[in-house]
Amino acid sequence: MEEDWTIVSRPEQPKADDAPTSWSQFFSDLTREAGNKASFDTLDRLRGGIRTIGTDKTYSQGVDESVAESEAARKRLGPFMSGTAAAAGGMVPIAGMARGGVTLMRAGAPLLERMGAAAAEGGFYGGLQGAGGTYTEKPEDYAKNAGMGTIIGGAIGASAPFIGTVAGAAYRGLANRGWFGGPPGPVTNAAQADAARLRTIPDTPGAMLPDAGPSMQGVAQGATLGTGGEGKTLLESRLRARDAGTGERIADTTEQTFGPAPTPSYVEAGVRDRMQGLGPAYDQALNNARAVDTAPVALWLEGQIGNSRGPAQSALQQVRAMLDITGNPGTLDPHPRVLQQARTAVRGMLETEENPATAAALQQTERRLTRELQDKVPGLRELDSQYAELGSQERAIQPSSPGARVFETSRPAVTRPAEMQDTMTEAAQPKGVNVGPSAEPLRMREATRAELDRIVGTNRNDLAALERVLGQPADWNAQKLAIMFGPERAQQLIDTLARERMFRETYQNVVLGPQTAQRTAAKEQLEGAQGKIPVGAGIAGLVGRGLQEGADLFRRDAAQNTRDRIARMLAEQDPQQQREIIDRLLTAADARTKRQQMVRDMVTRGVIGGGSAVYP
Repeated sequence: MEEDWTIVSRPEQPKADDAPTSWSQFFSDLTREAGNKASFDTLDRLRGGIRTIGTDKTYSQGVDESVAESEAARKRLGPFMSGTAAAAGGMVPIAGMARGGVTLMRAGAPLLERMGAAAAEGGFYGGLQGAGGTYTEKPEDYAKNAGMGTIIGGAIGASAPFIGTVAGAAYRGLANRGWFGGPPGPVTNAAQADAARLRTIPDTPGAMLPDAGPSMQGVAQGATLGTGGEGKTLLESRLRARDAGTGERIADTTEQTFGPAPTPSYVEAGVRDRMQGLGPAYDQALNNARAVDTAPVALWLEGQIGNSRGPAQSALQQVRAMLDITGNPGTLDPHPRVLQQARTAVRGMLETEENPATAAALQQTERRLTRELQDKVPGLRELDSQYAELGSQERAIQPSSPGARVFETSRPAVTRPAEMQDTMTEAAQPKGVNVGPSAEPLRMREATRAELDRIVGTNRNDLAALERVLGQPADWNAQKLAIMFGPERAQQLIDTLARERMFRETYQNVVLGPQTAQRTAAKEQLEGAQGKIPVGAGIAGLVGRGLQEGADLFRRDAAQNTRDRIARMLAEQDPQQQREIIDRLLTAADARTKRQQMVRDMVTRGVIGGGSAVYP
């Protein structure tokens, strides 16, 4: 029975010279063995036929000589090198046919299906190899060797997909550890999870890769574990420096977006100077005016006095007395300057009056005096319009103006967005006989800008406070900010606060997060560096402990180097370098999957071809 399972070989042939070889002979032998297996052991037949041309040798004699030379080459190479050359040669036709699409294995097919297809291919190639390596010229030997080759090749082929799968998985495991120069697997997985925001990082001023999301922040936390190294120091120092500059960035962005902040008291003083500058013009108009009859005004005041009581009546009596000639009560003074002075006095009384009834009476009186003056003094209406315009600007810049109170959120002081829009529209209306819109909205915006500067200046490092005051896009304060300065500029500030909030969260999670894991990892590293060896251990124990410590040290160093490399990658702040890193991170997983499949297929086909070529 034993002989039924033995490959039938050609009878012993005359031996060729198997003396020690030169390098050229060595490579010639390698090529000869690989070529034989690549041609399914038919190359010796071709050589034998060629060497009989023009000679008296028969074809069989030529083949015998060629086979003897191949046997001598194998002996010179030795079992290992000859087997290696045979396996390499056996891979050639398998790879060529697979490249041309001549294969039973489908990409992506289940393992069992690929094992069946590989067994069929291996059996086919093994059968060809068995028949090709038979030189007995007996049909039964060809059949027997082909059958044995089919069995052995099929068995090897059936195992090839499993071996290829293991090889592909081993490649993927090593690649995920960064052994082949690509980014480590944890970083690529995190990048895929946070891919949407990760792509925006290079276009976000000041952003770093950990800002992309929780997965990338988790990787950053892992990269800063233990005692660390250059990468840990670089990443943490850059995150600290960025966080320290939060207030300055917000202030700079605010100034770039809304312009320099005015000082309200300085603006108000400038407006008052302009109001006082109208004095000479008023004097000239009054000096050129004719005498006025104030009897209608006096009669109207007397009627109001009779219908009033209390402080309001006293205030009206005081105004009525102002119209008389000084020292001559009851005699009206016809000079228009007296009427102007009376109006000025009433305006002064209004500034300090707290009683509502008295204030209403004085306001009505001031309007009556103004109408009388404008009717009797040429040019005074135009001067009053200019004065009213400046007065509205003065009130608009003051701390009590709607512009300065735009961010108030208390119930009594809050202004709704619709109310603010109405206020701005009304403020823009021309004052008096002026032509063109009023500058009152401009002063209101200046008051708002000054208030914004105050808020930012007093809360530069308190992002929560800034967000509470300025709100989110749907909040009233954010809407009123858009009314005052336009939606685009308001959105720029809101985006800046959101970006700084993202930066602060990254800093807190990576640098200021829980330190328990940090301390534990550092403790393990320091203890591992001590190289503890049990007291009383024998030589074998010492050797084993030393090998264990060496392996642990290699593992710790490799892990620390990987963390340090990841930390340096995450610390990158140059946008162009960030784009290159992000491209590598987002394409690494697909590239590794393709290479894993390539390794799997190469090993699978190598086992099929090589194994089929070196059967006993």
